[in-house]
Amino acid sequence: MLRAIGELDHACYPERLSTLFIVNTPSVFGKFWNFVKGSLDKKVIEKTRIYPEGEDFSQALFEKIPPENVPKFLGGQCECSTEGGCVPCFLPALPDQLEFKTGVEVKPREVHKIELELETHKSVVSVRWKSKYEISYGVHQRSTSSPDLTTIADHKIYESHKNPAEHSFVVTNPGVFELTFSNKHHLLRSNQIFYSIDYQEPTEK
Repeated sequence: MLRAIGELDHACYPERLSTLFIVNTPSVFGKFWNFVKGSLDKKVIEKTRIYPEGEDFSQALFEKIPPENVPKFLGGQCECSTEGGCVPCFLPALPDQLEFKTGVEVKPREVHKIELELETHKSVVSVRWKSKYEISYGVHQRSTSSPDLTTIADHKIYESHKNPAEHSFVVTNPGVFELTFSNKHHLLRSNQIFYSIDYQEPTEK
């Protein structure tokens, strides 16, 4: 079937591919590629560049695409303000058109930590996010007088790839708060997270 599709595409559509970069591939990708490439046109195979996870691809990529046009999570300089950043969003827009300001990639078995130093008592922090796959999220606090962490919100897996998730907490004691997105439950898949953090000062009475 793959071979038939490849032959049809090659016969009916002009080839416009310059170079195809496949980056941060897991170790099992090599076996998959050996199976698939037999169904692809030889010219496509010659133009395909594969870089396993951990291998530097920036120099080869920047020879084809200027760094200012490459997303930051791929080592470039681009930080588009549009929905989904430099990469088209894979989830529908929220009903209230919420803007997710930051996008990051979390590799398999790794975590992404966000540190917030908050000093205003009773201020409210609201975190909203969506992800490519389900993601674990939790919040801990490190006080100014002790290095020990206090749990504000236990880690929990959110299906934020289906619907955007949200979590809010009140600052009862000033200190440094660690917001953690964990991808440790994924052994092979990198995750993408788009999030927004809002900070609200306490209302004076």
